[in-house]
Amino acid sequence: MEKKKMNNNLNSIKEKIEIYQKAADKGDSDALFNLGFFYQEGLGVKKDLQKAVTYYRRSAELGNLDAIYNLGVCYRGGIGVEKDLRKAIEYCQKAADLGNSVASFTLAVCYEKGEGVPKDKKKSFLYCKKAADLGNIHAMIYLACSYKEGSIIEKDLKKSYFYFEKAANLGAPDAVYSLGLFYEHGEGVEKDHAKAIMYYQKAAELGSVESLFSLGIIYGNPDSIEKDLNKSVEYYKQASALGHAKAIFNLGNCYFKGQGVEQDLEQAFSLFKEAADLGDTKAMISLGCFYYEGLIVGKDIDKTLSLYSKAAALGDKDAMFNLAILYRKGEDVEKDLEKTFRYLEKAAELGDKEAIFNMGVLYEKGEGVDKDLAKAIQYYEEASNLYSDKAMMNLATCYLKGIGVEQNFEEAFILFQKAAGLGDTNALVNLGHCYKNGIGVEKDLAKAAEYYREAADLGNNSGIYAL
Repeated sequence: MEKKKMNNNLNSIKEKIEIYQKAADKGDSDALFNLGFFYQEGLGVKKDLQKAVTYYRRSAELGNLDAIYNLGVCYRGGIGVEKDLRKAIEYCQKAADLGNSVASFTLAVCYEKGEGVPKDKKKSFLYCKKAADLGNIHAMIYLACSYKEGSIIEKDLKKSYFYFEKAANLGAPDAVYSLGLFYEHGEGVEKDHAKAIMYYQKAAELGSVESLFSLGIIYGNPDSIEKDLNKSVEYYKQASALGHAKAIFNLGNCYFKGQGVEQDLEQAFSLFKEAADLGDTKAMISLGCFYYEGLIVGKDIDKTLSLYSKAAALGDKDAMFNLAILYRKGEDVEKDLEKTFRYLEKAAELGDKEAIFNMGVLYEKGEGVDKDLAKAIQYYEEASNLYSDKAMMNLATCYLKGIGVEQNFEEAFILFQKAAGLGDTNALVNLGHCYKNGIGVEKDLAKAAEYYREAADLGNNSGIYAL
């Protein structure tokens, strides 16, 4: 709802009502509108939504744009009148045609959602653009997001930046924050951490909690030239004080690892609990680990399972994976391969490469599921495409021995190379074997020795023995 600015020099709401009433009796549309607002909100009068609508209607009949729009809002939400989306659209359309930016933006939302009108992305975009051109900040941000995500219009990061910048210039903290994201990640602009920090700091000054959190991340990034753990902790503290769950969790990690602060496991536990109570699933997992390891608190597997399960129910794939491993090992809980399979499958569906790899292992070995080498190969290939060196190693072994696939030494050699490139020392040893025995590659004892030596230098015992 919109309302006209009221005279702040009036001494009381009662005086305002008397003045508006006199003006309304003389047909003043703004006074009628304001009386409608007073009755809608119950300011100085008993709340009466039907009276509010009556005043809005009288004001609208006199051509008051805000009243026309608010009538649309009343019909849209069933406020003081029976809900009627057709009439809601009618009033919003009239207000939009007369230049009301909020009405135009409302129509954009209605056309995107199909609320009272057929879904129409083109019309949604046109009304949103009209509202943005009229200076509506919400429309600018909505349009910027649409260009960024490619929702109602084709994705265009440069246009997204343009509308975020327009909204930012009008002081919208979320828009300023979004400009920081563009520069931090190099989306639509050249990556520039200095500019990202500048925008985050500006947005933080405007009240953006997310910007405080982002500043904490940038200064805490070990690979960032701006790395400053003390600053990172300070920004996390500021965001935490404003109830930002992820900032509280990250601050807990700082105390857990002693990064930017003196290590304090009790403080870490307290912060993890606070973040978990706010619904942060990573904090739930961390608390579960405390109970599993018996850190600060006594070991309590039931609490670990409860916390992991809660995080998993909220869609956290790491929690699902942790539960799967617990049930697969069967060391602290009763072994249950059916639960292992179920949790791994869910995590794999969410794209967790470790879960995808382990699904391959279950199908290859027939653990908790009927043995199916074709599915095992499928999962190994999927995990390999996600750069899982373990999946590459297993898949290479399958090609080497002809397990579930036609034997192919050359393919096995290529996979060993890829796994070695990801730091797998066993892959280095296997490459040594390939060169030593001419498997998938021309025999070359010198190269074999090189790979064995490289694996040995990295502490791989098989590489040491091979030498």
